[in-house]
Amino acid sequence: MYNMRNGRTDGRHRSLINFLAYCPKGIVFIKSIDASAIVTDAQLLCNLFSEIVNIVGAQNVIHLVTDNGSNFKGIGRLLNEKYENICWSPCAAHCLNLILQDISKMPHVVDLAHHGSHVTKFLYNHKWSLGWLRKRPSWTKILRPSETRFAITFIALKSLHDHKLDLQTMVTSFEFHGHLDQREVKHQRKSFYILSFGMIV
Repeated sequence: MYNMRNGRTDGRHRSLINFLAYCPKGIVFIKSIDASAIVTDAQLLCNLFSEIVNIVGAQNVIHLVTDNGSNFKGIGRLLNEKYENICWSPCAAHCLNLILQDISKMPHVVDLAHHGSHVTKFLYNHKWSLGWLRKRPSWTKILRPSETRFAITFIALKSLHDHKLDLQTMVTSFEFHGHLDQREVKHQRKSFYILSFGMIV
């Protein structure tokens, strides 16, 4: 049985830890705990995790998966000292999220994401452009960038890339220039050009 920890910060900035157990029959929710007071202390967290291990049964836990913060790395080491059969590993999704966080701070990625956000807002704020795109045979929803997760920026840019041909066709059509406010089109022209003709290739 794997013992998995899923942590998050809620709207009140509390550090919540959800404990899940994975076994051949599926994933089971064990409990959720507000760990705000102890989240930075590896020893206190280890005591908390030990309680969960005892609930599940130490003989039933073979692997612990958490994010790779230094406090959770410490838990992995302490638990392994206490229970030799329990191994620890970092969450692959969390590792990838940290990598994408670093990439998303690169100036050209920041600039590209900014233009992507402009284009997406423009499309969803104009009935004509959205209606035109929805008539395309290859239409799928264009995802909007979000500030909550780093990966969503890249997913949203990939979504725009998937619509590259549709965007190119739309911005060069007579209808596009006839139906929309040309002052706004001119204001957004750089974003449309970069995303439909330039940097997304």
